[in-house]
Amino acid sequence: MGGLWSVGPALARLVSHPQHGTLALPLRADLYVREKDLAKIPVPRRRPFQTKIDLAVEQLNWLGMWLAGKRKALWVVVDGAYATRAVLQAAQQNDLTLVSRLRKNAALRDLPKKQPAGKRGRKPTYGRAVISLAKRAGHSRGWQTEEMVLYGEKVTKTYKTFLATWRPAGASFAWCW
Repeated sequence: MGGLWSVGPALARLVSHPQHGTLALPLRADLYVREKDLAKIPVPRRRPFQTKIDLAVEQLNWLGMWLAGKRKALWVVVDGAYATRAVLQAAQQNDLTLVSRLRKNAALRDLPKKQPAGKRGRKPTYGRAVISLAKRAGHSRGWQTEEMVLYGEKVTKTYKTFLATWRPAGASFAWCW
């Protein structure tokens, strides 16, 4: 039971419909209540405060438990605001592939160099050189063009992929621009 799922305020299964294109079928929704608004809720109905990130982690854990052993590859799509260490770790623990836009404040680094044979100590996880997205975009090499369907229309998009390391991801990841 693989496929594509969307996580955020609502957990939904993305499906393809022959007449209507891609649809999101909601499975679970969690109401986010700001901490300052909790006092307005009657005590019997009040629940402990949870951030949106906490709710997303809870949804990923629920999804992982619900689909345990019943799937092949499972992809989860989130907004860039949810691309945090906690959400990434929850996705990894539940054997989910997380797809998101990169956070604006992401400090990307190159891949670590191979450790010379015989050198003692821990192998490096992150590269030393900082990756500048502006410089990476300026290079003409590596760009690819592909036809895609966006909002029901076929369009040609140009993109670039590369490997990088990012601390919240825990190591290297594939980045598509």
